[in-house]
Amino acid sequence: MKIKLSIIVLLFVCKVLSAQQKTFIIITDDSTKLPIPSVTVTVDNKVIGQSDINGKTFLNLEGNHLLEFTAIGYQKQLFKISLPDKNILEIRLKSEPIHLEEVIIISSTRTNQRIENAPIKVEVLGSEEMQEESTVKPANVLGIIGDASGVQVQQSSAVSGNANVRIQGLDGRY
Repeated sequence: MKIKLSIIVLLFVCKVLSAQQKTFIIITDDSTKLPIPSVTVTVDNKVIGQSDINGKTFLNLEGNHLLEFTAIGYQKQLFKISLPDKNILEIRLKSEPIHLEEVIIISSTRTNQRIENAPIKVEVLGSEEMQEESTVKPANVLGIIGDASGVQVQQSSAVSGNANVRIQGLDGRY
């Protein structure tokens, strides 16, 4: 009796597992072959998934579907598929150049004076200073900020590298 019950349970488990087949998809860049994170997967204008940091996602669908893959900086890709598919599918997206418009920075004050004549201190750190500072200590913004007059960088912990920034003598929390 126990053997018959065990066989029935085993058949039931096999049936349930076969019905839950997932189709795995890896989404990569067409030129670099690197995985693309945060790619949105849609079917019939309904979002059904998004790729993880490794460009992987899976689908729990059955039947014929038209999948749409979209990501910022990449061309939209349509892919017709019959699910479930036991193979791991690799989708390659072609990059799409993004052109940004020219950015104009406007400084605003409460007076109608030109910025050159205003009693407000304005200092611009140019690209030369940025390049020079990045060669001394790469990825350290504190050295660049410390070059501005009226700004002091005070090391608070040598072990963790924490620092406080003081502007015009005020404490860092202000």
